[in-house]
Amino acid sequence: MHSIGALDYAVLVTYFITVILIGLYFTRRQTSTNEYFLASKSIPWLPLGISMYVTQFSSISLLMNPAETFQYDLQFLSYNLVIPLAAAVTIVIFIDLYSRLSITTAFEYLELRFNGALRLLCSVIYLLARGLYAGIVLFSLALALSVVTGIDIVIVLLLVGTVSIIYTLLGGMRAVIWTDVMQFCVLFSGVLFSLWLIVNKLEGGLGELIDLGLAHNKFRLVNPAEFSFSQRYTFWGLMFFGMTLFLSHKGTDQLNVQRYLSGKSTAHSKGALLFSAFVSPPIQALLYFLGIGLFVYYLKHPDPHVTHLIADNDIKSIYPYFIVSLVPAGLRGLLLGGLLAAAMSSIDSVLNTLSAVTVTDIYKRWLHKGVDPVRELLVAKLMIVLWGLVVTSFAFAMMDVQSLLETVNTVLSVFLGQLLGVFLLGVLSSRATGWGVLIGAALGQLTILLIRYNLIHILDGRLVFSLSSGVGEGLCGESISFIWYLPAGATVTIVVGYLASLLFAAPEKEKIKPYMWKWLGWREGVS
Repeated sequence: MHSIGALDYAVLVTYFITVILIGLYFTRRQTSTNEYFLASKSIPWLPLGISMYVTQFSSISLLMNPAETFQYDLQFLSYNLVIPLAAAVTIVIFIDLYSRLSITTAFEYLELRFNGALRLLCSVIYLLARGLYAGIVLFSLALALSVVTGIDIVIVLLLVGTVSIIYTLLGGMRAVIWTDVMQFCVLFSGVLFSLWLIVNKLEGGLGELIDLGLAHNKFRLVNPAEFSFSQRYTFWGLMFFGMTLFLSHKGTDQLNVQRYLSGKSTAHSKGALLFSAFVSPPIQALLYFLGIGLFVYYLKHPDPHVTHLIADNDIKSIYPYFIVSLVPAGLRGLLLGGLLAAAMSSIDSVLNTLSAVTVTDIYKRWLHKGVDPVRELLVAKLMIVLWGLVVTSFAFAMMDVQSLLETVNTVLSVFLGQLLGVFLLGVLSSRATGWGVLIGAALGQLTILLIRYNLIHILDGRLVFSLSSGVGEGLCGESISFIWYLPAGATVTIVVGYLASLLFAAPEKEKIKPYMWKWLGWREGVS
């Protein structure tokens, strides 16, 4: 077991102090929740775009993306091919809609278009799902660092959780965005240095890395297999997954909606989305290439501890182990800071978002209407602390969870697919009603749960439903791949929601007209 030295701790302490100072710097600007949650709508496109990207890029991404190519190949990267189309759809349909409404959260739109019940239900489920997600992000980082350094997992959980709470509490959205920019630089300078180190430690350099990667089929991007619901990845399955993942994250997830509403203008918000969309594929490719580099390095330089991690199926801990065992002191602290940055950039954004949803969609809407700005800001800060404690508690609860990747996809897919379906019905269908959409969302969530627990599975090439799982030892059924969770939830919500809406009186067209999508023309639509 390796350990980190005094110089590494000094680097980490400096990093923590810096992010807290950033939070302190922006404290002086706070006079209202408009500043605290939306930075007074003043953020330029570049820092906004960086924050938008880094927010979705958690420590799970930094640990699991290299692990994906260490264990498999580049297939999962191929879903990025659909991102330009998904970005165009998001810009044309969603950003213009949000920018012309005076809202703080996406869930306010649901009441404007449908009813308060749907707004309340979706906001409460979102709070739980995103809070649990942040707990998983925090735990994944703490677990990996604990495995490779011997640092007590409880210390890492409490330290990262506490620092994230402090600077998010102090600085609000401005602190979140500008620390995201700093964390972006720390994070990817560390990844580039790791790749440089690997290449320099291989006798044949970059050529050997590529040759051995090709020899072990690590650069396979497209699976030529036929369309299948059960195979882990197929090309068309990843295309459907990529489209629904991007639209749900960038079009309806409050993490991103809040950033659109923080931009200096609609044009800045669109520019931020385009930046985050087009920077994602090359950065993900870099991380996957890092995984191939780690595979080749340990193929040429076998390490008993890495062999043990592979045997335990703990592939995500290989990159932190590489940092601790091979990177020089000081730089090692910087790279570990990159791991912390990946976790904190997600946690700070989630805390600010959870506070915004709690204050706007529950406290102000249902508990205390007409609250004065000073008290509202105080409640917002109290919610940061409360949700920080909840997220940290969720992280401790993850200690008995076996598969983090599966848990993440289940937690987010159970809700984000349905949320996308709800918004698309609201924006595109004038016939959709609140109760019809609610029925569709409920059945969409039920469908995902049935798939997750194999009550809906594949048998002899057909989709089959049974009251008991047909998958497992001695059973001939096959599980449906996790990449279909989001598309299934969105599709069922849309189809059932529209059909169920026909059972209720149609909404008044003039009343809902301001909340429907309308084509503005190409020039105005993309600027």
